[in-house]
Amino acid sequence: MVSGNIRNLLTAAALTTLGACHAETPFVVRTDAPMVYLILTPDALNSAIPELRALVANTATPVSVEYLTAARFTMHRRSDGASFDWHAVPPIGTFNPFGGNYALAEAASTAGLGRSDLAAGERYTLEIVVGDRVITGEATIPERPRPRILALTDGSRMVVWPKIAAAAAYAVEVTTDAGHLQTTADTFYLLHDDFPTDAESQIVITAMDSNWVRYRSDSTAMSAGLAGAYGVFGGMSRATLPLPAKTAP
Repeated sequence: MVSGNIRNLLTAAALTTLGACHAETPFVVRTDAPMVYLILTPDALNSAIPELRALVANTATPVSVEYLTAARFTMHRRSDGASFDWHAVPPIGTFNPFGGNYALAEAASTAGLGRSDLAAGERYTLEIVVGDRVITGEATIPERPRPRILALTDGSRMVVWPKIAAAAAYAVEVTTDAGHLQTTADTFYLLHDDFPTDAESQIVITAMDSNWVRYRSDSTAMSAGLAGAYGVFGGMSRATLPLPAKTAP
């Protein structure tokens, strides 16, 4: 299925950017149907891509995409209708939706709000016009997780955090756990304290909205949070907690 291949192509690239295991990328055939990939977050995703970006394209060959120029690319904050300053830019990298061809200005200007105005807990609407197609979307940035470390009676430790209403799942990464990334709907993670810790050891909890979670986990989902295009319009927020060395009993 063409749309399924597009979905897997984008998801594999996005998971690699987020640090997850690389998914298998299937053969992709050409289609002129547009695809959009935009995950809103107030947090930095990758040091190589300092600004928030969106991908607007279609699949060209098994190893490339054709970037599309939108006649209109608008995003608004649902609470007050304020608009954001999105603009076309040269894409960064190959197969990287976070290095896409539209960027959000860092700070607000007369052209609209910037990345610094994105807020956890807010809902956003999207409208993109490509040719005769109108693509719309709606997504929420979940509240930022508030993790803490809890010592258990058996000497083990776990990370716990309050449930977030707009979060459908959480990605948990502990640097001491050999870079392991786990996605869970629970609000706890049992630490593997047999790994040594140092001053750089940390725990990263990412709260993901239902659009992003559905697109990542449901192989039948050709789009999530969007109408009129393949891809995803979602939101996430992240919290980092230092991981101290375990105290000897």
